[in-house]
Amino acid sequence: MVGDSGIILKTVNSGTNWTALSSGTTNKLYSVFFTNANNGYAVGDGNTILKTIDGGISWAIQHSGGSYNNFFSVYFPDANTGYVVGEGETILKTTNGGTFVEEAVSPEHTFILYPNPANGKVTILDNKKLQGVTTICIYDITETLVMQVEIGDRNQVELYISTLAKGIYLVKIQSRTINECRKLVVN
Repeated sequence: MVGDSGIILKTVNSGTNWTALSSGTTNKLYSVFFTNANNGYAVGDGNTILKTIDGGISWAIQHSGGSYNNFFSVYFPDANTGYVVGEGETILKTTNGGTFVEEAVSPEHTFILYPNPANGKVTILDNKKLQGVTTICIYDITETLVMQVEIGDRNQVELYISTLAKGIYLVKIQSRTINECRKLVVN
């Protein structure tokens, strides 16, 4: 669990007791993810990416290779591959458990996805009314389909995502005229 002033809360007994750990930063932290009992990552305001290799006792700064504002979510599907998502559609990826590089995002999106990060519902808005049937699919980080809806002749839809676990998702929208993917952070 993370919070203001760089404090990370740790439990080893399913939440009965919590210990406050200093992360070495005073920046607000939004997300923490452990790949095993010792190796974990935390992200937050001010371009903050932290890594621990001793179960959270000490934290080291991980360099992101760019100048970003805030990171909101971190997720690792395996010990080496990880993703960090932040403001301005920033997506960083590591394939070696530490060096994060920016993933390319297409600037020519025709639809808007907000709020992002989201936690109860997300709105998808297209800049024009879609003709015919449009399919919206949400995939988790392992590319498993977790939600699918079909809409017709509308340019806006609200999806209730409260059943989705915290993490990074891919939203794919297909119709006769568009075929696009966007990232979604659920927190």
